Amino acid sequence: MRRSTASETLLAVSAGPAEASPGRLTVELVSTRTGMDLLEQEWNDLFERAGEPHQIFQSFNWNWHWANHYLEAGGRACERRRLAIVAGRIEGRLAMIWPLIEVRRFGCRVLKWMGDPVSQYGDVLVEAGAMRMRLLEAGWSLLKRSGFDLAALGKVRADAAVAGLLGARGALRRDIQVAPYLDLSSATGFEAYVARYPAKDRKNRRRHMKRLAERGEIAFERLSTGERAAARAVEAIGLKRDWLLSKGLVSRAYVGRRMEAFFHDIAASTCHPVPVRVSALTVGGEAAAIEIGVASKGCFAAHVTVYHPDYERNSPGSLLLEDSIRHSFCEGIARYDLLAPGDTYKLNWSDGVVETADFALALSPAGRLYRALVVSSLKGRAKRSLAALPRSLRRAFAASFLTRQDGPEVGGAVQ
Repeated sequence: MRRSTASETLLAVSAGPAEASPGRLTVELVSTRTGMDLLEQEWNDLFERAGEPHQIFQSFNWNWHWANHYLEAGGRACERRRLAIVAGRIEGRLAMIWPLIEVRRFGCRVLKWMGDPVSQYGDVLVEAGAMRMRLLEAGWSLLKRSGFDLAALGKVRADAAVAGLLGARGALRRDIQVAPYLDLSSATGFEAYVARYPAKDRKNRRRHMKRLAERGEIAFERLSTGERAAARAVEAIGLKRDWLLSKGLVSRAYVGRRMEAFFHDIAASTCHPVPVRVSALTVGGEAAAIEIGVASKGCFAAHVTVYHPDYERNSPGSLLLEDSIRHSFCEGIARYDLLAPGDTYKLNWSDGVVETADFALALSPAGRLYRALVVSSLKGRAKRSLAALPRSLRRAFAASFLTRQDGPEVGGAVQ
């Protein structure tokens, strides 16, 4: 069993005699990369037996690659990230992982999800059963005792393991969105599934396909691990950044080059593999649309979907999505997750939605002040102010924001 190092905090709690599964419960705070790496096998075992499909972003391998590119990679000291992983055990067996990091903001110690800003959902990996709530409570108690000021936990699904705990403690909910999904298990096959969509939409997709064919030979690529998949993934991130710039939009995930490097490595590396899938619709050899997604336990999450502006009139993104759905049936995918936000085109495809929200919960007086002044007030004002600017000024701001260089070059951390 892994032992706590001097740089980590240990809190032990004994389960009471009324529990259905009595036993000794301990939680520890892992703050070093070495400590994280020592958890690898146990973390993988916990994900296999207790992880939900949408918790792929809490898997060890996903976060191992994240740590290679984002941990302690900030250009300024206040932007650097430090691990704050809570590991919970029952009789020595790993039964819970809170994959967290600590960042410094205005003198406050702020907890965020490990994986920020590339992970699409944040949650706690925890075993089901009578001890689940005891584990969550013990983990939260440890965080409160460890001197942190605020937990700013984004993209928490309504059905997340941690959602009830955060809600019960009065956490501030903001940026409430919906994540649309397709229930592929509701149909016997691809043809039966797509028949539910309006005949007009299906006809339009056939017309768009014909128009694209007039411009060059059409091909669909579906790639997994390898350099070709990595190159397409990097191309997709570049196209997405160009799209954001053209619209005058900003996104922390696309600042600098770290996101390209991250997706390059999870697509190229066979070390600590992530079940990534990169799909592309090409016209005359040029990518008209690209999708990057990850598969987990019968679920596919479409992480990045982007199209080339030269082909926008022919809806290449919808054509690629339809082909990806076709392949998902062949691969035994039961749910196709389009992720938040609930854009109109996603809702037109979807069978249902899951609500997501960002939670902010203070752990100290300083954290309460930070939440009141920054989370509740300044962030909302900044977002509204940016939206009110003329497009030319939004584009100038987006260009300045997104082109900052604050990370490693592409391909610099494959191990």
